[in-house]
Amino acid sequence: MSALAPQTTLHNGAFVIQNVIGRGGFGITYRARDLAGERDVAIKECFPSGCERRENQVVAVEFWAHSNAQALQNRFRAQAERLGALSHPNLARVWESFEENGTVYLVMELVVGPTLLQVIEEREIPVAQAQEWIEKLAAALGALHDGGLLHLDVKPENVVLREDEPVLLDFDLVQPQDDADVTTRPLALSMQCGTPGYAPLEQYAQSGKLSPASDFHALGATFYHLLTAQPPLGAIDRAAGTPLTTPLEIRPLLAPFLSEAIVRALETRSEARPASAREFIASLRPPAVAPEDDEDEAPAAPALMTHGTGFYRVVLTSKSPQFPPRCACCHDKSNATWLLVSPSGRWEMPFCEACLKHQNTAKAAGAVTFWGSILSLGLALLVVGLSFVASSLWPLLLGPVCIVLNFAALSYGALKSSRAEEMLKNQCGDLTQPATYTFNGQVHIWRFKNRLFAADFKKKNADSVV
Repeated sequence: MSALAPQTTLHNGAFVIQNVIGRGGFGITYRARDLAGERDVAIKECFPSGCERRENQVVAVEFWAHSNAQALQNRFRAQAERLGALSHPNLARVWESFEENGTVYLVMELVVGPTLLQVIEEREIPVAQAQEWIEKLAAALGALHDGGLLHLDVKPENVVLREDEPVLLDFDLVQPQDDADVTTRPLALSMQCGTPGYAPLEQYAQSGKLSPASDFHALGATFYHLLTAQPPLGAIDRAAGTPLTTPLEIRPLLAPFLSEAIVRALETRSEARPASAREFIASLRPPAVAPEDDEDEAPAAPALMTHGTGFYRVVLTSKSPQFPPRCACCHDKSNATWLLVSPSGRWEMPFCEACLKHQNTAKAAGAVTFWGSILSLGLALLVVGLSFVASSLWPLLLGPVCIVLNFAALSYGALKSSRAEEMLKNQCGDLTQPATYTFNGQVHIWRFKNRLFAADFKKKNADSVV
């Protein structure tokens, strides 16, 4: 598949080709300069199999390619019209299309950055970060579906991180939902079943009915890959009876509800998967935990909440709860402990080293402020007493020392407190300590600032939850 040479102009000189940035089953993608708009763009050239280039012209040379190429060009035009009407921050924009050199060209937004696949190969991705990306991509798919289209090729290679924002691109397999039947597609498209591991079972079947659930299967597979650093077992193998290794089996510290949400998205039956972006995103949220009520009231069974501020409460009948292996502050992997002393006992709370450090820094700030003020006040009283006993004013000369000492304690305490706040992660609760207390000596009430940890704690102690 030969490409246009650099500096080739298109659309009456409006665009200048710079270089090739991608090749797919249906064409070539170029980086080009939009002279009128004074910006760099991506231009997709329809160049299906069975064609070759003669000078700059795209010519069908195989006997079946003439009608097939024409059908694909028609789809390119229709695709450009529908995609051009969509605008979402996590979807690459399609601005226009034009005909030249015997084919069709799409002018698209140029998205610069690493693909999710490149990021996966470079480092382990924190769960919270991966979930944030996936939820944004789900919203992008929701916008695509609302526009009457299916993507049908969601995978890490087709997502680019632009300044840490995931952008879905590569619309080769996009098709209208009202035409989402493989038997109605052009020959070149009907032989494209997506990518093994990501494509759902119905995308391989000749009579398979495609739907938004098909895209959420691929998005679930992408989430699986982000969390485990490997794609899931293909849909055909799973349909044949080979069991899927769950994300929780590969990454044991993963929140169980996330693993369950991914497994649900990878169901071979489309009706068992989320059918909309809202449903998919909701499946990624933890079982809700109700914010605590007044402590003087009898505790009620906690209703589940996914949003809210304040404490999240879990009520247990057990005096010896089990803690999930996650940080009680930020919900990351726990590799340290922090001693909680409360009216109902002493508990070794799981913490990560970072949160333990900011917790200790905050405690140190309070201790310095308190004891520094006490010491300076005591010294001031001592100075006043000495001045009376000695019947002299010379001890009062130590008065400025008391003032300086008190100011230093307050300043150092404020500095340490500020430093503790800077050490907080985005997902941290705050510096308030997790607390527990009893009600009528029969139940134990636990309060947490991090809702994810509260949900895991509740699930870990499900047998004793009130």
